[in-house]
Amino acid sequence: MFKNLDVLIVDDNEEVIWMIGNALDLAGFIVDAATTAEEGVEKVRTHPEVKAIVLNYVLPDMSGLQVLKHLKGEGYGAEVIGISAFHDVRSRFLDAGAMAFLEKPFDLNDLVRLCGEAVNGHKSPAGIRRS
Repeated sequence: MFKNLDVLIVDDNEEVIWMIGNALDLAGFIVDAATTAEEGVEKVRTHPEVKAIVLNYVLPDMSGLQVLKHLKGEGYGAEVIGISAFHDVRSRFLDAGAMAFLEKPFDLNDLVRLCGEAVNGHKSPAGIRRS
């Protein structure tokens, strides 16, 4: 069990989880991951302190967009950063309350900065392009 979980990655691709997880871990975040929507929702329930969720659109049991709407409807305050290879879902993620959306492949530095904004509760001084 993690204490003070910072970032939860929800993606069905283990390689993507590994890549993002390593980048965030190196940046000093406490990170956990889930490979299904159901597992991701359960981890948010057991770690309501999570500040950021990196949420893929394509998941095996429901879409990331459905997960986002569910979490917002339940009142969880974690910032969501949507990720997907499908650029056409960007506006749907943002309209549903996502903090940002990054199209795969994306620059890991952008993701690390966005997670920093979510965890620290402020915008970066230099600003970040909300892709």
